Amino acid sequence: MKRESTPVSEWSFFALLISEEGGRVIEPVLETHKNEAAQVTWNLLYDLDGPTIIDRTPSARERYVARLFRGMCEITRCFETLADIAVYINRFPYRGTAVTEVRYLRYHVENYFQDLYILRERLVSYLNVVTRSFARETDASEIKLKVNSLSSLVRGALESMVQVRDAHVHEYRIDPDDLWRLDELSLLVRAGSKDISEHFAEYYRSAYKSVRKKWRQTVMANNEQLGVLLDKCGSVLVDILFHKENRKLRCPKRYQ
Repeated sequence: MKRESTPVSEWSFFALLISEEGGRVIEPVLETHKNEAAQVTWNLLYDLDGPTIIDRTPSARERYVARLFRGMCEITRCFETLADIAVYINRFPYRGTAVTEVRYLRYHVENYFQDLYILRERLVSYLNVVTRSFARETDASEIKLKVNSLSSLVRGALESMVQVRDAHVHEYRIDPDDLWRLDELSLLVRAGSKDISEHFAEYYRSAYKSVRKKWRQTVMANNEQLGVLLDKCGSVLVDILFHKENRKLRCPKRYQ
């Protein structure tokens, strides 16, 4: 697989190569098990009783490719979720319901840090899989050195971000002063007397927009750095997992 003239991120290129390899693994299976594959697909799509997997034992190489493919998908999906949250924060679609703007904003801020933690763990776990897969190869030491360096980069880049999440899980909910202040203002506007509500309503609107803008900018800035980090991971993984001359997947001897 050669790069097209249109720029493609390093992670996207890596994901494309893994996906193509997955296709090459699946095609012969579908060819030799056409009827079973059709029935399995039908059962899965329509939630029917019956087999949901093809009754065969996958080869070691198939398991290897599947593990790389699933891990790549999990990481990609996690990063896309983090990107989605920037959009969610910028819009409040539940006017006229019991959901408040502040609770909606807090929900997405908390989930953002939760997903940052998940991304870190999945990246580190994926890199560990790569190291173990090539542990018996002649260039195992070189690969381990590259992966360890990349793992350190991932941990270092995400450490300050996920520290907030770790505190959130183990000690208290994420409660920055700005969200706490918005909670109180929102309560005064919704539950106070008419005079109090009117007095704080305009200030609340201004404060809410300011806080929402700050969190959206924070999320977008973080995501930009995460994109750079993922591209670095993609570049190193392509170098390790694929032959340079033809971009075909390297298969360690233990999986052949």
